[in-house]
Amino acid sequence: MVTKISMWGNSLGLRIPKSMAAQLNLNEGSTVVLEHKDGRIEVTPSTPALTMTDFVKRMKQVGDYDGELSWKERGLESFWKDE
Repeated sequence: MVTKISMWGNSLGLRIPKSMAAQLNLNEGSTVVLEHKDGRIEVTPSTPALTMTDFVKRMKQVGDYDGELSWKERGLESFWKDE
């Protein structure tokens, strides 16, 4: 796909077509990782850090919550942030 880079304030902006954004589940305010590799620009959706509440919700959904959490034993202490 060919697209143009536009000036947005003091920065350059790249428009992502609606159909591509939908396929990648990107919305206004989504965060992405921007990297340059071998003369190319790579844009990848980022995975935001989970709040403690969201983390426990996900654990309950996958059945990995037994009422007590041991973050270090499960190797999960770096996957959540304080609310």
